[in-house]
Amino acid sequence: PGAASMSAQNEQGAGGLCLWAGLGQRGFRDRLEIVLSDNGSCAHTASIAEAAGAQVLRLPDAGNVASLRNAGASAARGEVLAFLDADMRMPEQWLEHALGLLAQGWHAVALVNRPPSGAPAWLRIWESRNTVAELRSRDFLTTQNLVVSREAFDSIGGFDQALGSGEDKDFTVRLSARRWRCALSPALQAEHLGAERTLVEFSRKEWWRQREALALAAKHGFPVRLVRFPVVALAIFWLLLLALVLLPVEPRLFPAAFFPAVVAGFV
Repeated sequence: PGAASMSAQNEQGAGGLCLWAGLGQRGFRDRLEIVLSDNGSCAHTASIAEAAGAQVLRLPDAGNVASLRNAGASAARGEVLAFLDADMRMPEQWLEHALGLLAQGWHAVALVNRPPSGAPAWLRIWESRNTVAELRSRDFLTTQNLVVSREAFDSIGGFDQALGSGEDKDFTVRLSARRWRCALSPALQAEHLGAERTLVEFSRKEWWRQREALALAAKHGFPVRLVRFPVVALAIFWLLLLALVLLPVEPRLFPAAFFPAVVAGFV
């Protein structure tokens, strides 16, 4: 049997879609256990999940996402764990495909994520950085959608609850260090319904996602793979600051459409 563990807070629309996608997997309805770790939703997330047949863990005081995921894994009984964010829409054959790869010797599998239809061009470009043309071994898989064997999960003690963010990157880096095989598959794609629509929203979420980047890099000895994003983010910040300083001095350095485009992205 398998178990799908989801973390949610106020995801009554997307959560219902994802739960239905999980429960409706062909051939898995009687073998799939759904566990929702609800981080104190004020909406109807929990009731929708329970109506769909899920076990709901009400964890309003959970400190971070790692705690929610570990709680879901502890409550689940399956030999295979599938972690999902509640705003992910999974293709119909998702579990069948992932379990097939596990049977071939992989130990953790994620699908390529794509933004929803109508997403802005800059977001599609950003998301394309994690796109692959064929099945690839990866030391970093996002837990927005991740299928992993219980044996591999337990061998490294689950997610590191000391990390406020970046727990997914840390999790698969540790899996790879223990020689567990991790794969990113483009055969099917998961749709991220909760993808950011404006630059303001994107900046806020990216700040949250990267706030533990230095602590994560220090934990693993500052490898280039883990420090490149904070270094790039700092470089962009200083370039923008320099642009604002130079604008009154030499406005001809900036195209006429530069600032309108930025403002349009923020709304």
